[in-house]
Amino acid sequence: MDNIPKMTVIRQCLSLLPTLSPTCVPLDYGVKKLRTLALLQLSVTAHLLRWESYREYAWQLDASPDLQELLGLPSISASQVSRRMNQLPTALLEHLFYALTHLIKNLSRPASSGLLQRVGRLLLVDASCLKLPAFLSDWARVTRDRCGVKIHVSYAVTSPEHTFVQHMVPSTGNVSDYEGSDLLLHEEEVTYVLDRGYVCYERMDRWIEGGLNFVMRIADHHQANVLHEHPVPEGSRILRDATVQMGSGYTAMEQRVRLVEFTDEKGRLYRIVTTQWEASAEDIAEIYEHRWLIELFFKWLKQHLRLVRLQSTQPQGIWNHLYLSLIAHALTLYIRYTQAPEKTEWEVLKRLRIHAAKEHTWEEFIQELNRRPTRTSKGRRKTGAKRRTPTLDHPVAYTKAVNEKRIVDRKQKKAGIEQNKNNK
Repeated sequence: MDNIPKMTVIRQCLSLLPTLSPTCVPLDYGVKKLRTLALLQLSVTAHLLRWESYREYAWQLDASPDLQELLGLPSISASQVSRRMNQLPTALLEHLFYALTHLIKNLSRPASSGLLQRVGRLLLVDASCLKLPAFLSDWARVTRDRCGVKIHVSYAVTSPEHTFVQHMVPSTGNVSDYEGSDLLLHEEEVTYVLDRGYVCYERMDRWIEGGLNFVMRIADHHQANVLHEHPVPEGSRILRDATVQMGSGYTAMEQRVRLVEFTDEKGRLYRIVTTQWEASAEDIAEIYEHRWLIELFFKWLKQHLRLVRLQSTQPQGIWNHLYLSLIAHALTLYIRYTQAPEKTEWEVLKRLRIHAAKEHTWEEFIQELNRRPTRTSKGRRKTGAKRRTPTLDHPVAYTKAVNEKRIVDRKQKKAGIEQNKNNK
């Protein structure tokens, strides 16, 4: 990575984006101020630094001479950003996202041991709902009282240390999970991991005929006609391993699948159907347990990039917001895998925000990101002493012991408050 001397953190992050200048030229016809390239750079910066509104875009630009010089934009208004964001072609952001995904994918290496070495790459497929205000979003109405959109994602797991978003499809909230899967399931040399929302016998037959491998959880009410029982290891958590045909009558599947039933550490039952015939039943259970990684990814997006609060109520503005969030996530991943692979995504993003706010150089950011602790500690040692129970008596707090009976009568409750005031 060739760094320009004195290049700030934000300048270096934006330099990692694929070049789009020739593509942006036709889109700027008639645009006098906020050109497409400047809009892209400003928006990516906003998502990396978690600016929560278009108005904050304007405030932050006014406060940063470095960003003004980079964008060639001394000032901007929130209404200009909103108008241009709702006009920006989503295909441009989609191209940018997949270009970054390609870079991240090239950094991955196949697992040399363990489950992923035996079964190959996993693609976790799931969807997450994002709410919209009902009085502004009739076009995204799901029920009478709820409006929203969905983000359908396939999340690649190539090794225990290397995961990334491979595909994303935005949709309105009334698109079911298995309808979204039609655009996500198409690779033959991977294993797709899906939850109960993707059960559709017609599609499952089509996937098998197309040579796709999947591991899918089914609900308790899904009927499985057992054709052959396979031996189960004694003393394991595997309860059943069988060849089955799903459904009954005219709704039954034409193809046969493998049914594996197991319990987790809390005793909860999982029923899994799969096309993985060579893997052991224990491996099938472990494959499905990897599905939790995509749930953590959705939580990361909503918690650290504030994806729960969309900045537009127009379709194109929302699709653009979703892709910009994934671009910010992909940039964070790329920096982590190339500069600090031992750090977590959150540690990299948090340090990036701290150094960007102070307009530190890229070298200072990388040096701090990889700084080793100067002092070592074994941590607090366990002594076996009983933990001291804190006292609840305090002049400014109204407290009750844990086992004390709750006061239901209002007169008794009022008397207790008065007594507490008198004690003060």
